Amino acid sequence: MVGIVTVQKVDMRQFAQQQIDKSPLAQRQLERLTPEQREQNLSIRAAITKGTFYAIPVFQLIGGLIFAAILMAIFNFILGAEVSFGRALGVVFYAGIPAIIRSVLLIISLLSSSDPSTIDLSGNPMPTNPGFFLDPQGNKLLYSLASALDIFTIWYVVLLGLGFAAASMNRKPSKGTGMATVFVCYGIVVLIGLGFKLAFS
Repeated sequence: MVGIVTVQKVDMRQFAQQQIDKSPLAQRQLERLTPEQREQNLSIRAAITKGTFYAIPVFQLIGGLIFAAILMAIFNFILGAEVSFGRALGVVFYAGIPAIIRSVLLIISLLSSSDPSTIDLSGNPMPTNPGFFLDPQGNKLLYSLASALDIFTIWYVVLLGLGFAAASMNRKPSKGTGMATVFVCYGIVVLIGLGFKLAFS
């Protein structure tokens, strides 16, 4: 639903240009092109971006399947739990219910904003983490770490930890162990993402 509203309310060409402006690598690539090639490149980027927004539910489904398999393996092989893939999948998708609230709030923001293009859809669209109040083009390390402290993301991580702790069919890890395990995994993901961001900035 968010993707559909976004495509209807946000100019995809302008959004694609904003992403180029944020990426020095993309800017360097465009500098080598002629004006006609740049225009064509921007049109292609806008079309791909539009398709990506429409395909968000598919990406979420695939991501959920992969995420469930990874967490199932971590809890089963490292913590000695016995979580089936079906239960792992259930935990991952049920833990994502708070994301519905986030989506509703974002849709309201898009529909009520006089200029939806000013909403940072690729970064911090709402003030749910300290990164929203920082300059994304400033200190990238501080911005990324502050953005990781998102209310809805932390809520999701806590629910995942509680869910996997309860989903084990035999040896159940404690709730604290479950949450600590998922938080460590989240921290690793944040650090990897930060590494990529710094490497390609």
